[in-house]
Amino acid sequence: MSLAILRMVLSIVAVLMLSAAISAQESEAKKLYTQTPKIAPVLGETPAAAKPPEDLPALFTAGPTPEWIWGADNNKAYFLRTEFEGPAATAWLQVACDNKATVWINNQKVLQNDRWQAADLANVTAAIQPGGNTLTIRVENEGGNAGCIAKLVIKAADGAVRYVVTDGTWLAGVKRNSKDAVAVRTIGKLGIKPWGDPFNQSDVPSTPRDVFVLRPGFQVEKLFTVPKDELGSWVAMTFDPKGRLIVSDQGDKGLCRITPPPIGSQEPTKVERLDVKISSAQGLLWAFDSLYVSVNGGIGSGLYRLRDTDSDDQFDDVVKLKEIRGGGEHGPHAVRLSPDRKSIYICAGNHTL
Repeated sequence: MSLAILRMVLSIVAVLMLSAAISAQESEAKKLYTQTPKIAPVLGETPAAAKPPEDLPALFTAGPTPEWIWGADNNKAYFLRTEFEGPAATAWLQVACDNKATVWINNQKVLQNDRWQAADLANVTAAIQPGGNTLTIRVENEGGNAGCIAKLVIKAADGAVRYVVTDGTWLAGVKRNSKDAVAVRTIGKLGIKPWGDPFNQSDVPSTPRDVFVLRPGFQVEKLFTVPKDELGSWVAMTFDPKGRLIVSDQGDKGLCRITPPPIGSQEPTKVERLDVKISSAQGLLWAFDSLYVSVNGGIGSGLYRLRDTDSDDQFDDVVKLKEIRGGGEHGPHAVRLSPDRKSIYICAGNHTL
């Protein structure tokens, strides 16, 4: 093969690879997420099985002592996981993490914790199935010490009690179900410094989380559970004129648009990525036929205006109106409409120049 032909072949391959990559990005951008809304329980209507039993503190005190665990690097986020057998007549889980934990049993999110000082408690009975089950905890640290600790109490129909605790048998990976996951790093048993015993400091609620106090005739619906690995951590939202929510990830995963179903219908919530190159917004406002976006941090920090100029229901015009230098928890944040509805205010913290 001549050098000229070889160069031509390599060029064609490169173009095909680039086209495939662009097609994959476009396909991901157009992906539609759906979820059927679920009505949340109301205080006073909580099933008796959902209330913590009187012997729960004693059950958590008994059994094996859990260990604080993490991956190899304190500054990396990990998915920590283990497997266990079901079924369960009742099952309760406590988790504490320095600094943030999101917990799934199989594919159902069951608990979140963002304070190492006190564990969070959840009734996880409904998530456990007969046979094999997987308990997965996504952990992330915000600097300094890193550790996660968990204890699962499973009670069988005959009253027998089994335990699943964090220990050296767990695996750590950078993705859920990572095939290259390795054994976790154990740091020490429950009670070690600096964490002490967050289980004894836990707020054992008289009712479980996600139970609401409402006026008669009202109800709360969970519209959507955000897949953080794909859509990020949503920290800002606003409504557009069509009653849809626009939300932003605090990182690099962009903007999404949520279409809630009509109240009382059986239709699912629809969530789509918006095809616009902007993210890290900690302030969103729809006003004056535009979406105003307060981007927090980095070289893009500032106030932007997004418009749909060709009426295709996507933002095609992105203009940076003002550079606002700052970032973090004290950087540029909310954008609000003025009381006379003629101008907007930008709220920013003391790390904003």
